[in-house]
Formats: sequence, structure tokens, C-alpha cells
Amino acid sequence: MKIAVIGAGAMGGATVEGLIKGQQFKNEDITVSDPSQAVVEKFSKMGVSVTTDNKLAADTADIVCVVVKPWLVERVLKDIKPELDPKRQILIVIAAGVSSESIKGWLGEQCPPLFLVIPNIAIAEMASMTFIVPIGASESHIKTVVSIFDEMGNTLITDEQHLAAGTTISVLQPKVV
Repeated sequence: MKIAVIGAGAMGGATVEGLIKGQQFKNEDITVSDPSQAVVEKFSKMGVSVTTDNKLAADTADIVCVVVKPWLVERVLKDIKPELDPKRQILIVIAAGVSSESIKGWLGEQCPPLFLVIPNIAIAEMASMTFIVPIGASESHIKTVVSIFDEMGNTLITDEQHLAAGTTISVLQPKVV
């Protein structure tokens, strides 16, 4: 199974670091796509595949993670739309406040099973509290996505209506030592 992370800024980079530390993917099965040469070089040194071409990253992945600022999601999704295959791929969008309705509107028939996912930066240390909203996903897809994020911390399946509230509450929880 291959995973692509499009956007490796703070959250995307932390997610890739967690994926590297985990057992779900071999490093060569992780692709990072980012416009920054410094980011690409950083992750190349960690042994993952890198590119500055989002389309290439999406085309070769079984799971496509779009982890960009919310105002960039539409542009990135429209750019990779021709490479998306709803029959063989899963789409994960990690961007606060971007609705599934918007995503489905941008992608139309090209929208793979979709997951709105909100982890926190502790994902790099395998200690995230991650909220997952499945949209049009089978039980098999849900198990796959939950297993990926469970390895990097804890997960909670929720609905889209409660996603923002859940993420707010999670940052307010005291750390248990």
C-alpha cells in the first residue's frame, strides 16, 4: 500500500514523521509532495520518495492525503482531480473548516472515499488525538484509515457536525502522566 502526503508544512510534515516511525508503511511507499526544495530535501534524507509534482504523487498512491492550508485545498484538489481514481484510492483531507460538501463539489464523480481528518502536531511523536469523519467510505476503508492513525496516537470517529468541537475539546484535556 502506498501513501502520498501532499503538503509537508507543520501538520503534513509531522504526519510524515509519524508515518516513518510507524510500521504501516515502508519508507519507499511514502511519497511527499511539496513545493519547497528544503522540505523535499529533508524528507528525501529520511528515505521517503519526494516530488514537487502533486499529480505524480496522487497518481501513484493508494491513499492520497491533502494537508495544506484550508484556502489551498480547492486548488490542490482540482489540480490532482484527473489522477484520482475512486475505485482504487482513498482521499484524506487534513484542513480545518473545509467541508465534505465543498470537496465533493470540486471533485464530482472523481471523489474517492473521503475522510476529513484532524490530528494534532503530536502525531510526529505517535501521540496525536485524531478525529476522523468518514464520507462515503466502506467499513474496510474506515478500518484502514483508523489503523493508520491509531498507530500514531488515538482516534475517534465522529460526524462532520461535531468535528470542530471535538478538536477543541481535545486540546483542553490535561495530559495524563
